[in-house]
Amino acid sequence: MRERKIASSGIFYAVSILMSLICVFVSLSIGIVLDNTVLANEPDVNFRQVIPILSAFFIIAMHVTGAHQVGRRRLFEVVYGIFVAVILVNIAMPSLLFFDISYRISFAALLITSAIQFMLLCIWAVAFHRLRFIVFPKLRAVVVSDNIENAEYCAEKVSAHSREFEIAAASDEKNLYRHFEKSPVIITYKLDTERLAELGAKCLAVGKQLCVVPDMWELGVHRSRSFQFGDLMALRFKSIYMTRGQDFVKRFYDIVLSALALVVLGLPILLFAGIIFLQDRRNPFFKQERLTRGGRIYKIIKLRTMIWDAERDTGPVLASNEDSRITKFGSFLRRTRLDELPQFYNVLKGDMSVVGPRPERPHFTEEYSETVPNFKLRLAVKAGITGMAHVYGRYDTPPDERIKLDIYYMLNYSPALDIKIIIETVRIMLSRSYSEGVKGKQ
Repeated sequence: MRERKIASSGIFYAVSILMSLICVFVSLSIGIVLDNTVLANEPDVNFRQVIPILSAFFIIAMHVTGAHQVGRRRLFEVVYGIFVAVILVNIAMPSLLFFDISYRISFAALLITSAIQFMLLCIWAVAFHRLRFIVFPKLRAVVVSDNIENAEYCAEKVSAHSREFEIAAASDEKNLYRHFEKSPVIITYKLDTERLAELGAKCLAVGKQLCVVPDMWELGVHRSRSFQFGDLMALRFKSIYMTRGQDFVKRFYDIVLSALALVVLGLPILLFAGIIFLQDRRNPFFKQERLTRGGRIYKIIKLRTMIWDAERDTGPVLASNEDSRITKFGSFLRRTRLDELPQFYNVLKGDMSVVGPRPERPHFTEEYSETVPNFKLRLAVKAGITGMAHVYGRYDTPPDERIKLDIYYMLNYSPALDIKIIIETVRIMLSRSYSEGVKGKQ
């Protein structure tokens, strides 16, 4: 039964991708007709050459932006992914002329084609988003953890963010088997290795799906490579450190991106700084000690979002979502992440990277390390303006969960992953909830 459902799911997504490509080709055909009839141009497009390349470009772009995950992500996220994919592909397609591939349409027709592509793909996304929940209703799941508080915490996260599961029960490990038969899915959170192995074997035996919220060890297993000593299988764990080649490539595009960003964003940064200065006639830029690769301390530069000398009476504390120290304009800057823009100077200097674990203050690094033993592993690479924990976590995400996202990034690092994180960063700048402080007042 489960195998049939997996096969059906694969067929559904294959049909979904096929329909999205049909929308793309229809849009291109309309754009060419309009270029010829309305705009009185003579477009020259060799469909036999262009169709496979355009298909590949769109499949890759929609994979990177997450636009293909219809029904698995929020509709806003899918539409944003479509928007970015359409822009990227239509910027890349005219370059085919350099490879002697016929793709000549006017700039106006290209804009019209892009707009029609976006419109049709949005219709496709809405239709298949709704269709998926009709064809594949949510699966009932039981969350199990070492204690009921952790189980309820995980169940709350699943209920709030999962498009695939609905919670049937949350249980500690002692009472698990009272709920075991209630659902086809078991989700585990903070179970010890022995208990997880026992539960995994039972799920395999009866055909239940097992979803595991991984700990640090399990993240390493995920990226390990298998090999053998004769008939003895072994796993080789991937290092979290970058190779010299990776370091060189990352530094190269860090310099290019930061220099370009400072040129393009220099005027807005000065404008924001001027508004901050007019509020209290104080320095609009804010410097603070942070840690980067190897535990080296450097001064991060940000636009000031709080009153002057905000920690004079409190000492180092995290901002809250009701923090009276944050100014009105500062609230806007924090919500949109625009206060981070001056950090491109830190990137150009070599203190930071565009993508990496968010830099933490020495005080909080020591504090978190007392309860999260592996927290300092994030110092294996340069700190970043944005990162996986920055994109997929929130301001108040617990340190033990943030470090998992950072380690996942280090284990899976590639330029393509950096591009994906940069694209996702723009999306979360439009979402208020991702930039809220810790709950309540501190």
